[in-house]
Amino acid sequence: PLPVALLKHSALQHNLDWMRRFTSATGTVLCPHGKTTMSPQLFELQLRHGAWGITAATISQLHVYRRYGVPRILFANQLIGRRNIQFVLDELRSDPQFDFYCLVDSHETVTALKDAAMQAAIGRPLQVLLEVGQPGGRAGTRTFDQGIEIAKGVASAQPYLPLRGIEGYEGILPGVNGPDMPRRVSQLMQDMSEIAVGCTREGLFSSEPFILSAGGSAYFDFPAEQLRQVDLGCSTLVVLRSGC
Repeated sequence: PLPVALLKHSALQHNLDWMRRFTSATGTVLCPHGKTTMSPQLFELQLRHGAWGITAATISQLHVYRRYGVPRILFANQLIGRRNIQFVLDELRSDPQFDFYCLVDSHETVTALKDAAMQAAIGRPLQVLLEVGQPGGRAGTRTFDQGIEIAKGVASAQPYLPLRGIEGYEGILPGVNGPDMPRRVSQLMQDMSEIAVGCTREGLFSSEPFILSAGGSAYFDFPAEQLRQVDLGCSTLVVLRSGC
């Protein structure tokens, strides 16, 4: 039944090649957002062209990704709800190659994830990224001190919750579609960078490389330029999440 969507092969190939050249030129990796297409065939194509993993936003998307064997998922959201947390833990237990990351921005989330991981005793950590936000945004820590405080909470939850990096999303910042957009996006990247440096200084990251992840489909060039300049004194990995 209609409507039917058609993809032009030459355009698709052009985009795949363009993004591969972009990430190579900027020293970044791409974890495209699967919600853009929800097509397992395109996920496979993106992964074959060098995508680091696939980004998800909801539990239903996670179920689809795992049904089709996506090996690395960045869950750009808070993982909440006992059944949802247990689903991820079960996947980590059953597939030693499954690489999973989710976000935290509160002590409540850290405690819930730690308690579930301790009880499940899967023999593997549940890797998390600290989400950094801005006033008027929908999620994320709002200040440097708050970010460091929550990062310390994650560090105290090891080995169950290793802190693997810092994350932010600039696509929903108020004013990003207006003339104030460059300043707002740049400010978020700066906030992320400062908290990352602070976490390094406090010894809160668990292992290398330290992940710095941001980049909606509209403004992925800002994180590519700013985050790769962050000097943490160790290896870092800038993960972009454009839906391209």
